[in-house]
Amino acid sequence: MGTTCQGTPHFAAPSEGFSLDLDSTIFQRIGSQQGAAKGYNPQRPGRNSHHPLLAVLAEAPCILHAWLRSGNTGASRGIAEFLKEALALLPAGWKVRTVVFPRKNGQLPRSGMVVSLGMG
Repeated sequence: MGTTCQGTPHFAAPSEGFSLDLDSTIFQRIGSQQGAAKGYNPQRPGRNSHHPLLAVLAEAPCILHAWLRSGNTGASRGIAEFLKEALALLPAGWKVRTVVFPRKNGQLPRSGMVVSLGMG
């Protein structure tokens, strides 16, 4: 999908680097939208949905990268390639100090996996 952070950042990048939160969510669908499929949908079980994957810079109001995926896609499917793409989209001079990965159900609670990158 691309990035909403590049080009005109309206905030200063923290000197220690950003925390990059990878998260997935559920978009409920009614009807037959392209790519929608039956999958995990707690509020409308058995109905079609999309299961997007997002890369969010925690210290900035910024979605760095996003993939729109079918509702039957697992939370971590394709996450390695997604992370490579997201890191490549960082504006010049910005760095990431940690990456927070989603749990199996797509949520990012304290028990999600956190990796320190030490980039910079």
